[in-house]
Amino acid sequence: MAHIGPRPTFAEAALVIELHILDFTGDLYGQTLQVALVKKLRDQRAFACPDELVGQIRKDINQARALFASKSEGGKRGVKYGG
Repeated sequence: MAHIGPRPTFAEAALVIELHILDFTGDLYGQTLQVALVKKLRDQRAFACPDELVGQIRKDINQARALFASKSEGGKRGVKYGG
């Protein structure tokens, strides 16, 4: 799951790429990653507080997991998950 753009909740206008790798533990700093964008989950918006943002990220994670599960069932192409 990725965020590409500014961080309006924190009043930061600089463009950033934040990648959330689900179910991964480890250290990837200094590594080169290849990322495939599969589907836009929602539009960007500013939240009233960081806790509200965290709550939305949790919903986004659930939506991403459902997307990955639906893509992996029945041998559908597009998403390779796990491994």
